[in-house]
Amino acid sequence: MTRQDTWTQIKAAPVDGLHGLLGGLLGPMLALGGAMGLLYILTRQLPAVQEVIHSDGTRRKALVLAAQPKARASWARFAGDLRAAMLELRARRSAGTER
Repeated sequence: MTRQDTWTQIKAAPVDGLHGLLGGLLGPMLALGGAMGLLYILTRQLPAVQEVIHSDGTRRKALVLAAQPKARASWARFAGDLRAAMLELRARRSAGTER
């Protein structure tokens, strides 16, 4: 490998990184946004995180369709719960009592 080949590879690295970023991150985000947009246009409802009760009596969180204000509120609650869990985990790790 010559010096020129090495320099060509070094110059190509940022471009390759940008292609990977656009294809690896932007593509799935655009697909998800398009799918949610199509879902909203067809049903006038958005996905929401709600607690459901199964036939055996167990409670779990599930994605359901709900009106726009209810869906937004459910995602805000879900984000708050997730943040609280992450903060608790961080506190446990710093205290050295991780389970």
